[in-house]
Amino acid sequence: MEAAFKPEVNGELDTQNFMKFDELDPPTPTRSSSGPSRKMHLTPKDLSFVGYTYKNFDAVKALRYSSGKDSDYP
Repeated sequence: MEAAFKPEVNGELDTQNFMKFDELDPPTPTRSSSGPSRKMHLTPKDLSFVGYTYKNFDAVKALRYSSGKDSDYP
């Protein structure tokens, strides 16, 4: 099946096929405090997970096997 549109690309950084938009000024801050502006709405049950991270060990194993490293990873 033939593609409906074949863009002409002149290099890895060629953006001629993308639409051009006017630059917008960034929104002005509504308050003049320093630091992060997002509010943390933590409940007592959320505190049990502070500092917790998740790692998918099946994905880690798959990456290790695909890279050709030793296969005795637990």
